[in-house]
Amino acid sequence: MIKEMDNEIGDIVTALETAGIRDSTIIIFTSDNGATLLGGIWDNYYGNNTPFQGEKAGLFEGGVRVPLIWNWPGQIAVQEVDTAVHLIDLFPTIIEGVLGEPMFGSQEVDGVNYYGVMDGGALASRDLILNVIPNRCGAVVRGYWKLVNNPDVNNIDTTTVADDFRLYNVRTDPDESSDISGTYPAIVSSLQAALSAAEAAYVDTQVLPITSTPGGWVDMNECGTKRIFHNTPAYLYAR
Repeated sequence: MIKEMDNEIGDIVTALETAGIRDSTIIIFTSDNGATLLGGIWDNYYGNNTPFQGEKAGLFEGGVRVPLIWNWPGQIAVQEVDTAVHLIDLFPTIIEGVLGEPMFGSQEVDGVNYYGVMDGGALASRDLILNVIPNRCGAVVRGYWKLVNNPDVNNIDTTTVADDFRLYNVRTDPDESSDISGTYPAIVSSLQAALSAAEAAYVDTQVLPITSTPGGWVDMNECGTKRIFHNTPAYLYAR
């Protein structure tokens, strides 16, 4: 897959160069999650998230830490930036950082403009909420501290499970092998408050509490899904 992606991205770059617009084109390469270790559709194909543990749909670093590469010839210097950002930051970064335009009035936007970090700047300290499903799992990162509730469960379904909070320092322990929650109770308490606030703001927009398919939509059962959400009569639909 790496070879295939390299070939195809190479074709795109060649096409941009041929069109004479390579230097005015930004290429951003990233992912929404780490690799699955279960083989995906074909059981004999496996991902590898080494040196991190975990995988897609989980909250360990192997499931949530992914590459982010920006390439803009003549505008962004070749460098490695040691700053944690979130996929939701991409929108304000392009609008404000690249285009130099203000965000839309007073509309609240999740994410921040991180364009300046690629020019030696720094981001203000903030909490990164990685994923929150009330009564099941969630994770928050503050600097190099990472608090995870139930890192061993996946975030695909919504089955309620008991709390299991674990604290890691992902700078000194990137593979999350040492839970240090007992050593830093004040940090755990502070990060738990951040997760609780995120849970309070959580709105499950995937489940529609209706008994008939909306016009133009189909029951997800027709799409092959086997997921059950909240064990209620609600249906999940997709266009």
